[in-house]
Amino acid sequence: MEEHSRLLANHVRELLDEGTLVWREMQVPYHNMAATLTDAFLQGGISYDRVVSPKIGIIRRRYSEVVTTADFLAVLQRGDEFWAAINWRGPKKRGWIENAAKVLNGAGVQTEEDLLEMVSARPNELRAVPGVGPKTFNYLAALCGAKDQIAIDLQLRRFMRESGIDAGDSMGAAEMEAIYRQAASDLDVSPVVLDHTVWSYMSRSRSAK
Repeated sequence: MEEHSRLLANHVRELLDEGTLVWREMQVPYHNMAATLTDAFLQGGISYDRVVSPKIGIIRRRYSEVVTTADFLAVLQRGDEFWAAINWRGPKKRGWIENAAKVLNGAGVQTEEDLLEMVSARPNELRAVPGVGPKTFNYLAALCGAKDQIAIDLQLRRFMRESGIDAGDSMGAAEMEAIYRQAASDLDVSPVVLDHTVWSYMSRSRSAK
């Protein structure tokens, strides 16, 4: 693992020196559970910059009063208003978001601070929510302000390959997380900053092709 983390950290340094990569920090938490849950459950498999980010912007402007999970549920109870506002028609992710809001409300999770407490103290409750896989679990924690999360996805896996690491299917998410964490330590940044920096760089690189 030490060799892999060294390769990863060196690749980051090279890109920083070239000026093609810059450190990026997530501007979270939103203090808006509608935005937090929508961001977490929509992001998988679609363009964040073109699809998800504009919808989060709409939520934060139009539903700025939606601070708690209960507030979000009250909006959802008004029928299709919320989904029309963000122009989302996919029933699967809509179902995940609506169900997550109900489950979290029932568990007494009203704010990002509450959700972060659940991540650390009651992780299995959150993992049991439909739609919450390993990546979404870690991403939710990051959206709530956690600094030690690595949400492994295709972008981070591709970056490892760019770094000269054989990150094939035989390398599991846990091993990749450990490599990123060690690289973050070597680079003297938090894991979530390294994650977001790499993810942003890879997303821009692929969209430019």
